[in-house]
Amino acid sequence: MAMAKTKEEVDEWIKRMDVSLVFVSNIAASKLLDYNSYVHQIALFSAVLTAFIVPATQNLFPSSDNVPGNPSGPSPPVPTMSAQNICVVYYLAMILAILNAVLSVLGRQWMSRLTLKPAGTTYRERLLRHLAREKLAKWWLKYLVEGLHMLLLWSICLFMTGLLYQLRNLATSFDSEAPRLMATWGLGVTLSSVMLLAILAATAHALRYEASPFGGPFSQLILVLAEIIHSILHTVLVEVKYLKVLMERLIILNLPPGRGIIEAIFFFISCTGLFAPLWLPFFLIRRWRVKVDTEDPGKLIMAYMELIADANDPRLLERAIASFSYADWVKYGGGCVGKLGKAYTRLMATDTSIRVRETLSARLSEFVADCRKAAACRLLPISPRRSYSRPLEKGMMTSEPLLPSLMRNASPG
Repeated sequence: MAMAKTKEEVDEWIKRMDVSLVFVSNIAASKLLDYNSYVHQIALFSAVLTAFIVPATQNLFPSSDNVPGNPSGPSPPVPTMSAQNICVVYYLAMILAILNAVLSVLGRQWMSRLTLKPAGTTYRERLLRHLAREKLAKWWLKYLVEGLHMLLLWSICLFMTGLLYQLRNLATSFDSEAPRLMATWGLGVTLSSVMLLAILAATAHALRYEASPFGGPFSQLILVLAEIIHSILHTVLVEVKYLKVLMERLIILNLPPGRGIIEAIFFFISCTGLFAPLWLPFFLIRRWRVKVDTEDPGKLIMAYMELIADANDPRLLERAIASFSYADWVKYGGGCVGKLGKAYTRLMATDTSIRVRETLSARLSEFVADCRKAAACRLLPISPRRSYSRPLEKGMMTSEPLLPSLMRNASPG
């Protein structure tokens, strides 16, 4: 069981590493994401970089006679800054791509070791060895996967920067600007800016909502910094409170050495205010963050009814029927009779077991008996002023009379 759980996590990490960089159509046509395909992607991307690096390196030399490794001629002059910048950007992108490939090979090798059965004569020994190995490696492998994504993004960004910079220099290298090349450069800058804005919008969405699927390492880093700054500010505010009390006592006592202490206190408070532009954004992020309300019974009961109505596996219904409750539906269901009817129809279908039907009938009988007992004791008065009565009546008007039929089915005899 522990090995199966680890294998599932390792497969998820491998899927994240199998990211299509270029020639995605070839990968999609093969319908196979394995180790060779990922290395093939890195190799293709490196080949594209090499195709740009070779002419960029040749542009550093003024003529074909002055090439690297030709000691016959004099040393060439220093190339222009634009040629150096293009060459530097392409080489950095190439270095990051190679580092990514090397770390991917090593990462896959380390991940495969996590799924291998450890040595041991007994199950207990193998289990303890596996848990110890998982504890040592899982934290590092998790951040390795995140780091590989960052390396890929940086490599692509450097490549695009060099490509646009080279296109700009090419468009302005003639007697007058080439209009079509400049238009192409403008289009490339616009598309790159749109992509950057999309990434920023996804990061902002992840910072705003806790349940956002668009989060990444950068948004997680910002959230960690926000928590650290919040703890620091809390400590500072507590210290300022005590310093304020000390300052008031020194002013009352009018001690001569207290003047320097008062000045130090004012300096400390002013420094805290000067750094407000730095900690204020993190404070706002933490304050405006929308967290998931996992304790809302209304959302839980509605989600439960929907899952029951859409369930296809009878074994799943047999495990879920234990949590079915009519009383919870009355309290938190908001009077949505339609979802209760769909769930009841699914639970009473022909493919469900006898245990599910008997449990449902028993719950309904208990609910009807509790309602009659509560009405007799005046603990549950039926009144239009109740908050749940109006939506309940509205649901009864818009759907079939479900509850009366359920009560007739639950009545004895």
